[in-house]
Amino acid sequence: MKYATIIWMTSLLPVHACAADTSRAPISASASLTKNELNVAVDGVTLNMKANGCSSFTGEISLCNSGVQLTITNSSANINQVIRPSAVFISNKYTLYDGPLTEGGERGTYSFLLSDVNGDGNDDLIVWTGRDGGYGGPSFDVYLFNAAEHKYVYSQAYSDLTVGSIRLFTVENGKVRTIVKDGCCTHIFETYQVESDEPKLIERVTESASEGSDKIIVKTERLIGDRMTVVRIEAKD
Repeated sequence: MKYATIIWMTSLLPVHACAADTSRAPISASASLTKNELNVAVDGVTLNMKANGCSSFTGEISLCNSGVQLTITNSSANINQVIRPSAVFISNKYTLYDGPLTEGGERGTYSFLLSDVNGDGNDDLIVWTGRDGGYGGPSFDVYLFNAAEHKYVYSQAYSDLTVGSIRLFTVENGKVRTIVKDGCCTHIFETYQVESDEPKLIERVTESASEGSDKIIVKTERLIGDRMTVVRIEAKD
């Protein structure tokens, strides 16, 4: 599921020299499958998905996992790109999101997202392809827009950040953040900074408690040199 075949035809979005504008208003669109085919559009970008087979996953979500072909077009620029993920979860309520990945909202339940992940000013593509998130939650394939090659390129590093996480990562002020829950009483908050288009872990905060205890132990680790080092441990009520 993490290795998708990409057929490049041309680029989807223009290259911007400036950093991403996280203040832009988000846009969303919904659509339903018809005979294993889906069309959804937002802000001049259209996604067409065809599959050989789709089945009901829940009342509002379908799983397409046979012969999936996702075509992305920008009609104003006559642009097309085809991506072939092994599976896609289609929500007829939260189908396509275009906007920043800041805190809040229901972005982690969208089938497709267009957002600048690596801070280069170009929207990247995120596709809901699995249930490898925390407690069987959504996991995603992430494709970074490569301005030099004029195509989306699958990113293993960013896709891995969605595995085990209880929600899709957030991107704000140049930092990527994830949350992992381990059992009843442990939460792990990780912060990454982008280096050479890849996320690099710079801080990990682990909050843990024993069942029945009112005390929460907070351990903070930060990247010092090339190692994650414990810099503080404290107890909170």
